[in-house]
Amino acid sequence: MAGLVLPHEEVSQGIDMNRDDPPKEFFVKESAFGAVDSSPPLIPIPVIDLSMLSTETELEKLRSALSTWGCFQAIGHGISSSFLDKVREMAKDFFLLPMEEKENCFREAYNNEGFGSDVVLSKGQVFDWCNRLSLMVFPENQRKVNFWPENPKDFGETLIEYTMNIRSIMTNGVMKSPVHRVTTNAEHMRGSVAVLIEPDIEEEIGPVEGLVNEERPKMYKTVKNYGHFNYTCFQKESSKFIAPTMAGLVLPHEEVSQGIDMNRDDPPKEFFVKESAFGAVDSSPPLIPIPVIDLSMLSTETELEKLRSALSTWGCFQAIGHGISSSFLDKVREMAKDFFLLPMEEKENCFREAYNNEGFGSDVVLSKGQVFDWCNRLSLMVFPENQRKVNFWPENPKDFGETLIEYTMNIRSVRDVVFKATAKSLNLEEDIFLKHFGEKSTMRIRIMTNGVMKSPVHRVTTNAEHMRGSVAVLIEPDIEEEIGPVEGLVNEERPKMYKTVKNYGHFNYTCFQKGIVPIDAVKL
Repeated sequence: MAGLVLPHEEVSQGIDMNRDDPPKEFFVKESAFGAVDSSPPLIPIPVIDLSMLSTETELEKLRSALSTWGCFQAIGHGISSSFLDKVREMAKDFFLLPMEEKENCFREAYNNEGFGSDVVLSKGQVFDWCNRLSLMVFPENQRKVNFWPENPKDFGETLIEYTMNIRSIMTNGVMKSPVHRVTTNAEHMRGSVAVLIEPDIEEEIGPVEGLVNEERPKMYKTVKNYGHFNYTCFQKESSKFIAPTMAGLVLPHEEVSQGIDMNRDDPPKEFFVKESAFGAVDSSPPLIPIPVIDLSMLSTETELEKLRSALSTWGCFQAIGHGISSSFLDKVREMAKDFFLLPMEEKENCFREAYNNEGFGSDVVLSKGQVFDWCNRLSLMVFPENQRKVNFWPENPKDFGETLIEYTMNIRSVRDVVFKATAKSLNLEEDIFLKHFGEKSTMRIRIMTNGVMKSPVHRVTTNAEHMRGSVAVLIEPDIEEEIGPVEGLVNEERPKMYKTVKNYGHFNYTCFQKGIVPIDAVKL
């Protein structure tokens, strides 16, 4: 993954460096990694000429550098200075773009790539003073080019060439591995173009045989998916969690909620919505019975009309007659509950890593003053099958995977019935909605029905006495699929009300983080 990094704009722009300290969230006080209280002395690091590594002298310099410093400056690498200048300028030019343009590359809830900053892991976490643009460059078939900037114009071509130049090293502790640390500068912004080269997640990494002997016995364990392991360890220094949602299991945020006396204290301010286009609930809303639809009766005109009425007024309903047994639904709820009741040490085996949007955790930090959800999530891709990352799937409860797959398949069947019936209730072809949700495919029915069906904002209220858990399945169209009003619902009496959009999941997430209701943003 290639990462472009510059200081955190939303925060840094509001600070007078001559008078004010940065916010407390950016200070490291106590840490296993330590904090720099003053500027460190300038010590020249080793310089290695890569073009001379065929000589014993330079080879010994390389060994010395890696076994003492663990890093070096490379010269003689064959990459021209003019090209390196071009890469630096490209990175600088991207971060100097207006925020509105950079937001086109904004990281979404269901993806770890794109533009943004740190992930919230715990109360009291210390954040990096930066924004990042993170992109997967290789393997080529894993590139998500919808997050690649259109400006600067030759961004993609330059990044690929740079990464190909950089791609080109298990030494049982002979070579060192220093913690990456930089110091801040009150006068100048710092930018870097970093390329992270990681082994395949299934590749086992351990000391190579030639460096293990009686004099130097094996010092390190063999580990798989080291990127995930490495990220988890770093976060344990401050605490643990994170995640988005495909199949999502949700419970309140432990590290924060455990430290609050609900009878005396308010939750932290980061969890309060004060002013928002979505509004805040100041008191418990009245209990109103929502529509109930019997899916087994959708072949009748009466139930079909009830479905149309429910979706065109409420935008949601409770489904009965769906064919999923109560005992199985109880099993799913218990499975979710049992996972979140596991000790944190065991849940950490599913911990989300820096370069993956699946796994266990909570919210992503997007801006200063952001309001966070009071929850943890376990998010997993269930379908398509070839995109499952089973290393994030819990081993406990024992039948977790089997149960989740069966539940998701049942929900897909319900989806098919509802989509077809919705189309029929509008006198449209049965597959008019369903064909947009294939193997790679949140319901965008309001746009597709040209506003006939509603799409309410998902909101829940908290309860001081009881934890709330949910097992949600998100069904999304392919990111390349264009979603817009279908032809049969656009006419002179009801002109086209919404734009046609691609990658609606990304668009939806970006709008929410700006405090904009997504459906309003696509209105014509």
